Amino acid sequence: MGLGTQTGPRPDAGSGGLTRAGHSGLLVTFLFAALVIAAAIGYAPAYLNYSDPAVKADAVVLFLGSDNGARHQEATRLIESGFADRLIIPASWKYMKENGIIQSPNKALTSYPRFYENTHIEVLEAKREMDLSSFRKAIFVSSPSHMRRIRIIATHVFGNPDKSGNLYEIAFVPARSEESPSFSWLLDIHHLEEMMLEYAKMAWFCLYKNT
Repeated sequence: MGLGTQTGPRPDAGSGGLTRAGHSGLLVTFLFAALVIAAAIGYAPAYLNYSDPAVKADAVVLFLGSDNGARHQEATRLIESGFADRLIIPASWKYMKENGIIQSPNKALTSYPRFYENTHIEVLEAKREMDLSSFRKAIFVSSPSHMRRIRIIATHVFGNPDKSGNLYEIAFVPARSEESPSFSWLLDIHHLEEMMLEYAKMAWFCLYKNT
């Protein structure tokens, strides 16, 4: 009788090893994903930084914001240094030639979809002003934290500035007296909010730009 006693199926000797290997694989995947996310977060402030050397241009294009002092100072410095003799301010419909502010002759407001991001409209209006004045070279000036977004939008509107054959030459010069995004921005709630808003605006533009 003892020899005939049925016993349950013996567990596969390798099953425990496979389970442990599976758990190890999941842990490695999780750690790798965590490292990638941490690296992306750490790099996020620096990615917003974008700048080109100032070059001789037809005009300086000034993008307005909540604090325009440093931006206007940078635009004025570029003009006084001989890089351009005209200032285009798309948001206020005025541009400067030499030392005087002149009302833009192209004042009529173009109609844009309501969902367009404000900076996108400014870039479109800058292109309209440039085309009507037969300008092909410009220096775009804004705060350091905005330059990456402005370049992304400008590349969509004017074409890739790095591509040969492009009719336009755009240089992106941030206001040097303003603080540039850095890793320390992750530790400051005000700068963190500003950074997150920049990424939200970039994401929104990328979602609708081809509509």
